[in-house]
Amino acid sequence: MEMFLGVLGAVVSILGLVLAFFSHQRHQRTRIGYRIVADSPLVQNVDGIENLGIHYDGRVLNKPRLMVLEIINTGNTPIRREDYQDDLKAKFPGVVEIVWSSVQGTPSSVTADVRVAAETVEIGCPLLNAQDVLTLQVLVNGDVTSVEVAGRGVGFSEVEKLAGPSTGVRRGLLGSPSSIALVTLMSIALIATAWLVYKLWPATGEKNEVQRFTVDVGDVIAKGRPGKGAGELVTGSTADEYTFSAQKGTRLYVQQLDCDNTFGTALLLRHADGEKVPDFSSESTAGCASAKPVELEKPGRYTLRVALGALSSLPQTYSFKLWDAPVGKRNIGLDNVIEGRIEQPGGRDEFTIDAEAGDRIAFDLEAGKGLQPKWSLRNPDDREIGKGIHYLYANPIDLNAEESGKYKLIVESEQDTTGDYFLLPPGKKNS
Repeated sequence: MEMFLGVLGAVVSILGLVLAFFSHQRHQRTRIGYRIVADSPLVQNVDGIENLGIHYDGRVLNKPRLMVLEIINTGNTPIRREDYQDDLKAKFPGVVEIVWSSVQGTPSSVTADVRVAAETVEIGCPLLNAQDVLTLQVLVNGDVTSVEVAGRGVGFSEVEKLAGPSTGVRRGLLGSPSSIALVTLMSIALIATAWLVYKLWPATGEKNEVQRFTVDVGDVIAKGRPGKGAGELVTGSTADEYTFSAQKGTRLYVQQLDCDNTFGTALLLRHADGEKVPDFSSESTAGCASAKPVELEKPGRYTLRVALGALSSLPQTYSFKLWDAPVGKRNIGLDNVIEGRIEQPGGRDEFTIDAEAGDRIAFDLEAGKGLQPKWSLRNPDDREIGKGIHYLYANPIDLNAEESGKYKLIVESEQDTTGDYFLLPPGKKNS
């Protein structure tokens, strides 16, 4: 019953989120308004003193006033430049001379170009997101009888005059009722989801104790090895860490020996400095597969972290062997029969072939004789240009070298198999 109620709560919460989203979309509106923030005369009349004024740009202003207006996108949708049908204009009718004007945006990315024309300050078509503000400062000389900001566009037919002073606070989307409902429902959904995760994967709700062990390259990690608690993940212990030392150039192969789940563990390898080892397989998603061999680029201590896979469940046992799987390297000719041996799981042999442009490079496994590994060919730029695996005898490597240089034939074990193998070249050049 608890599980049913949890699932029901999550479903209801998700439906509520969807409904709140569409409600928010329906209540979108485009509005623009203005308010007069300040109207300050710069010269006060004094009894007995006539012709009092201020000098500005070589002139005397007898009735100077500084007026400050805010133009605000009071809706919840952006007003784009192409949405305007008429430019925004601030009008100052009366016996007035507009001396100077400037504009500032909040945030600072909001911009506009002002132009003074007779009794009008033209502001153009500024881009205004929801709650963006343009602060217009205007120095006038004369008697101002009224102030009006005019303009029209898609979604609005006028610029509304707003009551009250500027608060200096940008009211965001969270102020709208639909947004409050959206946040509330989202919180309920998160709580329901967390509860479900706790019930479906109890270990995530328990103390996540990390067990730590010290091993060496060449050791087997299994249940009880190298110590109590190793080789198994149980409730309250969802990660194990195995620390070992290695030299630079060590080719590490983490061979998975067995596990009791269809889906394997998640593996992570880090150096002591905290850096992840690149190209290391992070997770065995199916069939408890082994990790990809990787060459360690730094000397020092490494930590192999074994954690619960994304699709795994507790409890889970596992076992690995840490192999130092060096690469065997040899030079061969185009006509050589290759007799090699993969000594251990994760083993790899590399054969360097000197070839001239036009030389035929052809190798195929001798069917039914010895190990059947996977193999590939790389050009002098280390780009793979051919490959074969043990069940594709009809598709051998057989091509002409496009350039002169050193080609590399790579032979690797397939699914941890070991033993002898034979590669046969049919000839040197195409006839």
